Amino acid sequence: MEPHHADRLPRLHGPDAARLRPRDRRRLLAEAGFPGGRGFPKFGILFNTSEDHRRIAEAVQAMWLRELNVPVELQNMEWGTVQQATSTLRYDIARRSWIGDYLDPNSFLDILRSGDGNNRTGWSDPRYDALLEQAAHELDPERRFSLLARAERIALDAAVFIPIYHYSTHELIKPYVRGIHHTALDVTR
Repeated sequence: MEPHHADRLPRLHGPDAARLRPRDRRRLLAEAGFPGGRGFPKFGILFNTSEDHRRIAEAVQAMWLRELNVPVELQNMEWGTVQQATSTLRYDIARRSWIGDYLDPNSFLDILRSGDGNNRTGWSDPRYDALLEQAAHELDPERRFSLLARAERIALDAAVFIPIYHYSTHELIKPYVRGIHHTALDVTR
């Protein structure tokens, strides 16, 4: 199997993933005036019609109730309605996904840039935008990836999104089959 372009990229890692620390979350909730989740405003999780998406929303709903005593309403809508609601920011929390268009962290980070048509969050941060702009003009791959990692840390710290899973695929290929080349974007050539 031939090595693909990803093998030539610097081996850099983005920020550490957020950790589930229910005790810390309960403390912050109490500090915000909602001890034990009492009095927390009602809110919903918007998701498009799919049994997998329903199961994810139900799991999140159950965890927030169990860990924080915060009830969450599930809001199931057809894809077009979800698209309209998220583009006009008429939702509390929405189940969304993104698949990279190209092999680069920017494929995911750019959708949170202020004014980007795919930014369905309403979030904007000039520091974040400046780091993406710097990265766009940086020719050194290590410095560029470092700038992108700093931007990612800003978005994660702001809790703009909550990454909960990544898509994955599995394939069985007979050992004698030749000429199949996989790419990091899961495209078989």
